[in-house]
Amino acid sequence: MRRTGWVLVTGWLAVLFCAGAVQAAPAGPHASGDPTQYAYLAAQLRESPVYVSDQIPREVPRSTAPAFAREARRLGVPAYVMVLPQSSYGADADGLLAGVHDRLGRRGLYVALSDSGLDAAQTYGVDLPGTADAVSESVYAMPYDATPREVFRHFVEVVTSGQAHQRAEEARAAHEDEGLDDGPGLHTDTTERENQSFVTGIAVLGIPLSVLLVTVHTLQRRRVRRAAAAGGGVRVPTARGGTQGGGKKTGGGKKTGKAAGSARQRPVAGPGPFPRARLLPLMAGAAVLGGLIAFTASQVFDDTTSGDGSRPTAADMRTRIDRVSAGLRRDPLYFDPESRSTLDAAEHDRLRKRLRELDVPVLIAALPTPPDDESGGSTELLAKQVHDRLHRDALMVFADPATGGIELVNYSPRVDDSYLVDRPRDLTYTGPAEEQLGRHLDELLTYVGKAPRAKTGGSPYEPPPADDPVEEKALPGLFTGDFEPGMVIGMFAAGLLFGLVAAARAVVRRLVRRRRPTAPGAGGAAAPRRRTGPPWPGCVAPPGRISTPSPPCWRLRPRRPRRPGAGPGSAWTPRRC
Repeated sequence: MRRTGWVLVTGWLAVLFCAGAVQAAPAGPHASGDPTQYAYLAAQLRESPVYVSDQIPREVPRSTAPAFAREARRLGVPAYVMVLPQSSYGADADGLLAGVHDRLGRRGLYVALSDSGLDAAQTYGVDLPGTADAVSESVYAMPYDATPREVFRHFVEVVTSGQAHQRAEEARAAHEDEGLDDGPGLHTDTTERENQSFVTGIAVLGIPLSVLLVTVHTLQRRRVRRAAAAGGGVRVPTARGGTQGGGKKTGGGKKTGKAAGSARQRPVAGPGPFPRARLLPLMAGAAVLGGLIAFTASQVFDDTTSGDGSRPTAADMRTRIDRVSAGLRRDPLYFDPESRSTLDAAEHDRLRKRLRELDVPVLIAALPTPPDDESGGSTELLAKQVHDRLHRDALMVFADPATGGIELVNYSPRVDDSYLVDRPRDLTYTGPAEEQLGRHLDELLTYVGKAPRAKTGGSPYEPPPADDPVEEKALPGLFTGDFEPGMVIGMFAAGLLFGLVAAARAVVRRLVRRRRPTAPGAGGAAAPRRRTGPPWPGCVAPPGRISTPSPPCWRLRPRRPRRPGAGPGSAWTPRRC
């Protein structure tokens, strides 16, 4: 009896466990019968070991998959690479790799990349030393603007170098030293190109003009000194009441002859303006220097695009549109298989039933709209492209599985647009998508079912076209934009530099003349000589003086007798000759 009781209890427990498992299976978000994200990605990797999403063609075109495959073959082990929008798996990149490996069932290295870089890499059944360190090194060492292809190439280089741990420690230490600063970027963007154009404009005009002005000033000063030396120097002022240069003095005290005049200094005639014959070669040399600077700048700043050089093809730009259109043509409820499923099988069935019951045609597409997609992140443009493929008027509902946001684009002739615009706020911003997206979509369909009928057909505004993906990455020319303002600043900078150089040379000449009084004067003129011999005839040197400048000289004579009581005084009175 005891054995029979144990058998019965065990049998009932087995039945209860099996029933619970059967009932709980459809409740999960990845229920059987509904294609899940893991199953879809595993199926794609069975066809090719590299899968590139069609949702980010501007950043990573699908046509770049062979480049990832070439890099993966360098690892020496089977590698399965997935490039997806980061919103497809959020922060659970390791869970994505584990789920895909379970569905795929193959050994190798599994790598998850996104538009923001390398997110995770795990090995299953193979030995590849340094994988974790290579992931850390790539996160710390690669600049913020590195593309996924460049990040993956760097990851492969670190793994195959055999020094992954050492390089990871160095990258981590360098990152801690830099702090919050991201460091320099890997690619030239539009702002940096404008800065390069501005600096190039300053250099192209400022440097040659500065060289020309300083050179002409130096040569002109040399011509002035030579002309002054050839002309006999600066003339000395005449003595009052005397003669100079052989002139005679008349009885009225007026001066006659070549020395007549005031005591002002007579300037020596200058060399004239700088000769044009010598100026033209200097200007030509400055122009050649500016051309050389411009050529050098064009070779240094030679980037023509921003990014790794990959360009999306026309097929890359329309792949997702074709996929979504084909899915909506089969089923009015389309859920992006690359994104995490936030609706279980019961919610899928309930929404499909509600869509069939409505007398208003409604299409629901649950997929993200990242800024690097074919529409540039514009839901209106995405709706127009899907509508043009389907050739079907309907109210289009776009729900983001990651954020839970809901947007409506009305192509239906039966729904009033103003009624849709005034819908409750919780039917637009739903909050966490994993908990509320299905419920809010159900409420939205109820709200649409009560919508008043429109008198005229729905025709949304024509959305502006998206930027061309090639022109979007193209950089402006080096000699455009801020190049002309840079030339203006360079011209003023050259004038300022020339003024500083001229002022500095003038100060130096003045200091040299003060320290060396017998040195040549300004303009190369010889300073007046001092007599060291006897004074001029008729002149007597004052007491205590050895020599006197001539002219003028000093004539000393005895003073008149002082009045009594006037006190002592000098016996000599100095007078000019």
